[in-house]
Amino acid sequence: AAMEVAGRDDPDKDDLWNIGIAKKNLGQYEEALPMLLKALEEWIREEPEDDVTLAKLHDTVGSCYDLMGRADEAVSQFSRARTLFGRSIGAESPLYGSACEGLT
Repeated sequence: AAMEVAGRDDPDKDDLWNIGIAKKNLGQYEEALPMLLKALEEWIREEPEDDVTLAKLHDTVGSCYDLMGRADEAVSQFSRARTLFGRSIGAESPLYGSACEGLT
């Protein structure tokens, strides 16, 4: 039921991301993570040049890993987010700073 959205068994990447964020914010990390990872995978496949969105997704996945106590995986995701933010919107952006905070 968690993966069913609006009567569809196969939600699109936007739905996966949004539901994954909601579940993460509710503390349902084990349900959130697969949705976020699938959204990231689909975004990489369908829109590989969208650095800002990919960075946001990596940041969200990193946050979920961090909240689950999976520090190494979190650092990997935050690092990727920082790289993508750095080359797309620059180090002066608050989004860049957010990704850097996850690395501390």
